[in-house]
Amino acid sequence: MAEEVGAIGYRRAFIDHPFSEVFEFDVPKMKRWADAGVRFALTWDELSPLLGVDTQDMVAAIRAVGPEHFMLSSDAGIPLLPQTVEAYRLLAAMLRAYGMTELEMRQLMTGSAKELLSLAA
Repeated sequence: MAEEVGAIGYRRAFIDHPFSEVFEFDVPKMKRWADAGVRFALTWDELSPLLGVDTQDMVAAIRAVGPEHFMLSSDAGIPLLPQTVEAYRLLAAMLRAYGMTELEMRQLMTGSAKELLSLAA
């Protein structure tokens, strides 16, 4: 499917919840998709007890694939999760607690989204 993004003429695409069991992504697969121009949107949902992704694994994947291929999302649209702003704060706090630098966080929080939307840096 990653190849189809370019084949149908899209220059930008993203996948929400890449650590969801629906996608079954591992780092090599994420790298292939990233090489095809796909970005990944991370949410609190993935770190929450609902999906239970280990923050350490998320940080390792971000660094292996490159933070420029990821962005943080405030998606928290189910009643079991905190309100949207709190979910985003928790996601950022957990990534920082597991060693993401402020430069990496800035990329995750603004850089990839700006690029995806074709906004000036």
